[in-house]
Amino acid sequence: MKTSTKFLVTPVALALMQVSLANNDVNVPYGYKLIDSAIGVQLYSNSSNDVYVQVSDLKEVKFENVYGRKKDGNLFYRYHMAYHLRRYDFSVINGAFFNEKKDPTPISHPFIPGGYYWGNTEPTKTLCVNGIYARVRSNGKNHVSNSDCEYSVTLLSPDVSISKDSSIGRTYIGIPDTRNTSPYKSRYVIFIVAKSKTQNQMVSIARNWNIQYGNLIQGDGSASAQYLGHHRELYGVSRSGEVKRTVPHAIATVMR
Repeated sequence: MKTSTKFLVTPVALALMQVSLANNDVNVPYGYKLIDSAIGVQLYSNSSNDVYVQVSDLKEVKFENVYGRKKDGNLFYRYHMAYHLRRYDFSVINGAFFNEKKDPTPISHPFIPGGYYWGNTEPTKTLCVNGIYARVRSNGKNHVSNSDCEYSVTLLSPDVSISKDSSIGRTYIGIPDTRNTSPYKSRYVIFIVAKSKTQNQMVSIARNWNIQYGNLIQGDGSASAQYLGHHRELYGVSRSGEVKRTVPHAIATVMR
């Protein structure tokens, strides 16, 4: 596991990173500005600073699931996101759904560390990474084992309504269409974290980043939706105004 590495980003470096990203075939929609970057990863914000979009190039970065498990079954300890960030290079982003009233908490929908299955009640999708390519699997309600993936995380299909029409924190993951990859796999993985959006708004944001609906995954939202980097952070809000909820699972972005 790598220790934290902080990055100083000057305006000139940001501009160069933007050119580099364009050359790598990921189109940045109008209205988004580059606010942080390192080799192989760029963080963008919309003009309102309430949506963060992280674009990750798997030639340069990889992901790790961060979690703590109790011995007696499907129970995970919850942590503040800042606790996880200090151990990782670029960022940590929330992932799995859970029972917000319990700590340790059961995972409400599948989260699969190392290929193990925890349970399923809703249609799910899996981000599966092998080498420098990622793809999104649609699982339906089937039991899944992702032992064939070097990295995987299984979350919800965007078809599942999670307070669909409420403006709350949201975390989505997707792979974009680019000129040099097929619609079934990509070198790039995009994380979208929003402070307060509806599900339809999240789908629209993803579409602007060339992510097809079939390549979109829904992570936990409300006050669980959180992006934490060494220079930038964004927290989703619940309908009651709660923020910075402790979470049992995060996705860390680290340098290869």
